[in-house]
Amino acid sequence: MAEKTTEFESEAGTVKITRASYALQDKAGSGEIDPQLIVRADTYMNENNEDFTPLALEHLARLARILSRIKTNKLRSGEIIQELVVPIMHLKANGRMFRYDLVTDLAATMLTFLESLDQLDSDIIALVETHLASQQLLIAKQIKGNGGSNGQLLKQELEDALRRYNKKNPVGFKDSLN
Repeated sequence: MAEKTTEFESEAGTVKITRASYALQDKAGSGEIDPQLIVRADTYMNENNEDFTPLALEHLARLARILSRIKTNKLRSGEIIQELVVPIMHLKANGRMFRYDLVTDLAATMLTFLESLDQLDSDIIALVETHLASQQLLIAKQIKGNGGSNGQLLKQELEDALRRYNKKNPVGFKDSLN
């Protein structure tokens, strides 16, 4: 089924509704969603003033604990990468919702890299530790949006570091960076 998009104007602006494919409908169910519910959800998201700091700090603390367990060999090798992925995935999923776009972008880049790995080495651990420190700084300083020119420089440095690692130790890291 070809996607069908319907647009209508509301108080929040133009709302687009795209009909799901049959495969998605099979997974999620079908039926129309009241357009006013969509407008209310969109308005809530745009006016969301919830503090992301406690949630972000929880995920960052979990990542720090995992790194500590890796260093003390208290984590089985088969679990290591998946354990690292979980808190980073949460940062990626939630950052933009709270207007921390740079947190989401950095997490997405690191997540793509980690998901391409079969094993870890000390350089990868150092990259994840640097990522953790960067994210902690963004949250502590409450740097929202894309972080401006410094934020873009930070993002570029992470991407460059991952490229350098991949060039030195090809791990099959495939993304838009290459």
